[in-house]
Amino acid sequence: MRDALGEARKAVEVDPLSQGANAAEAMVLTYSGQHDAAIRRCLESLELDPNFIELHYALAIAYQAKGMFAEAVEA
Repeated sequence: MRDALGEARKAVEVDPLSQGANAAEAMVLTYSGQHDAAIRRCLESLELDPNFIELHYALAIAYQAKGMFAEAVEA
């Protein structure tokens, strides 16, 4: 999982405005148990483009993993 996170972070460094890269990093963070970091990444990225569906999905998964079900539904 460390390799995946490193690669996702590299992608964000290369293009910090790439919503796809930000969503990928958020998913890797979630799957590695770093739910708060994933939620932060999603919320920050959604400020740039609130309609990017993959970020809403990643946010919902991170909330759900934390047991924050109401927030997951709203994401």
